[in-house]
Amino acid sequence: MPNIDKEKTNITKNLINKTSSFSDVREFKKLDNSTFMPRMKCNSQVVKEFRKEAKRKKWQLTTLMNEILAERYNIDLENSNNEDD
Repeated sequence: MPNIDKEKTNITKNLINKTSSFSDVREFKKLDNSTFMPRMKCNSQVVKEFRKEAKRKKWQLTTLMNEILAERYNIDLENSNNEDD
């Protein structure tokens, strides 16, 4: 196993972080799997109708899915403190 000098590593890390492309980058945080739905394979006709409904209501797909799930599980999205939409 190689011996890595921590001082050189910190200097390199500082140089990278101070370059223009990395100066305003937020620190990477792993996603919490409990707060989003995974990708799913659905029937193509269901997907087409879902997209048509979203287009008809001029909503994003996420908004429509939130409305459908909130209605199904009796959740009031207006009073929800989750502002991830």
